[in-house]
Amino acid sequence: MKAIILVGEQGRGKSTEAENIVKTFGNKDLFVFDINGTYAKFKNNKIKGLPSMEQFLEISEKVKNSVIVYEEATIFFGNKGRSESIVNQLVRNYHTKNVIVFIFHSIRSIPVEIMDFVQFIKVWHTNDRKSLIEQKYRDDIDFLNVFTSVYDKTLGTEKNRDTGVFSDERSKEFYHYNEVYSR
Repeated sequence: MKAIILVGEQGRGKSTEAENIVKTFGNKDLFVFDINGTYAKFKNNKIKGLPSMEQFLEISEKVKNSVIVYEEATIFFGNKGRSESIVNQLVRNYHTKNVIVFIFHSIRSIPVEIMDFVQFIKVWHTNDRKSLIEQKYRDDIDFLNVFTSVYDKTLGTEKNRDTGVFSDERSKEFYHYNEVYSR
């Protein structure tokens, strides 16, 4: 069905967006690798507690017509090598009718086998070095344009996470700014 990456630094709005996606597909069963315990409020959540990463991959590879969320996918997949289970889920995604959501903190930490199979990437500000992203994605001008636009609009924006106060008017306007790249 759909595979989506949400990527941005902490506090920019990724988890809120993931929860909105879950609500949109509320008629589907929900399977979340929920390291922070934030999805317990969803009645359709079929995962209780926190299974190991291997157990979660085994479970999620078998489900159909569901929403699968890899919350904190940076921890789950970041630079750990190729996961045949994820490739299998993504390749079969049309037939399983699953919605798969991956949440990463940086573009650098997204494994190529995930990046190659997603239909949508929602980009918030990341701490990625612009020169590295420009070099890595020089052949994907559309993605690079999305990254650069978000980078330029959000550079220097700040918010105190404890108080919720933005450092200035520009931060208030652009702190949560994001764009969607679709294939």
